[in-house]
Amino acid sequence: MPSFFGASPTISVHLHEPTVYLRPSPDPSIPSDDPLLRGTVTLTLPKPRAVSEFIVKLNGTISYKGGPDFPYEELDDVLTKDLCLGLNGEVLPAGDHKLDFSFIIPANTAEYQRSSFGRVYHQVSATCRLDGNAKVKSAHVPAYLVTNPALIPGQSLDAFNDMLITYHENLGPIRVTISAPQLTVASLILFEIFLLSPPAGITIKNLKGFIKQEVAIQYKNSEIAQSQPAVHILFDLDQAKIAKVNEKREKEKLATANQTCKTKYKAVQQMSVGGADAWDEVKEGVEWAYRKLSRLPHDDKIRPSTLEHTITPIRVQHMLGVEIKYRIAGAAQDEVIQLAKKAHVASCCCFLDDLPSYAEAKAMDESCSKSAPDCSKCVCHSTEQELIEKEEQGSFNAPMLSSRAHLGQEDPRSKTPAVGRVDFGARRREVF
Repeated sequence: MPSFFGASPTISVHLHEPTVYLRPSPDPSIPSDDPLLRGTVTLTLPKPRAVSEFIVKLNGTISYKGGPDFPYEELDDVLTKDLCLGLNGEVLPAGDHKLDFSFIIPANTAEYQRSSFGRVYHQVSATCRLDGNAKVKSAHVPAYLVTNPALIPGQSLDAFNDMLITYHENLGPIRVTISAPQLTVASLILFEIFLLSPPAGITIKNLKGFIKQEVAIQYKNSEIAQSQPAVHILFDLDQAKIAKVNEKREKEKLATANQTCKTKYKAVQQMSVGGADAWDEVKEGVEWAYRKLSRLPHDDKIRPSTLEHTITPIRVQHMLGVEIKYRIAGAAQDEVIQLAKKAHVASCCCFLDDLPSYAEAKAMDESCSKSAPDCSKCVCHSTEQELIEKEEQGSFNAPMLSSRAHLGQEDPRSKTPAVGRVDFGARRREVF
């Protein structure tokens, strides 16, 4: 039995699930499913005391600054809820006293955000009023509110499949497909580029995949700070890099020739229909294709996209796309075409399968954010190989990353600029 000699009353807050998933209704006329934030308050008394009341408070705060031409602004009453239990001086015996509580969280509440351009955070605290107007206050406990765009609230994300089809005057019909088991921050993503019926005299010089992030901040006076687009390169391939990849592949094949082990992803593969040594060869009228498995940057590089009906002054949107650099026979210089499409990138915490916990992992990736919510479910804390194995085992909703694709050697964590380098443009007045 613990000794209370010389001790003072203490109070603490424990949240049953610190991460709460929100999905505002896509139609404002239809009520949304508002989740509950549940927890327990524990009051420890070293001796019997008369208690007047318990007060549990949930408070949300938003702060932001839209670049050097805009002021710093803070909103500290975006979500304020209080629960009060009056005991009217009831004397409680020495020991621990627990009080369960719950808050209804509106589904359109601003989600958790941390970046150089702004923060959104929510905290829960408790206060106990004792006899003689004495107060005991708890520490503030963070609650992470995360939007989950899944069609069914509380369920895993659906597989992502999108397609870009266009006709280019020099390259002919082009199809680009972008797919992911679950499109989240730090998730795997597969790019497939097809020249369906290319003309003669085309040479592919370079291929890039990218994600573009834009941030808009709306001030209380309706003024908007709009950032310059931040482009994060997911892969960057040319003939020289492909040659190095092929050389490594051959060495790995020799090293594993006498072993009976799964080599589906261990051997880096060249994914051109033209063959391993001619990935850039384009034949007239013959479909040309290239497939590349990559990974989105982690949550220190990009932030989740903002859902349309989420009420927040900080809005983030993304575009996924590819860049094709090519040369026409006889031309003096290369030409470039970019194809991109808007995409919603969910939070890395929306990956609801059981990823390795801290205790199970041999080492935490130092580049992962240690302040991310509910880290045991965060994609950022999983290696590329772990995500691939999840897909191979069918742990995703719809496995789609076939053995045709390969995971490149580029690591977007070391090549993309940090989200802190958001460049906001000049002032402009606009309403969302």
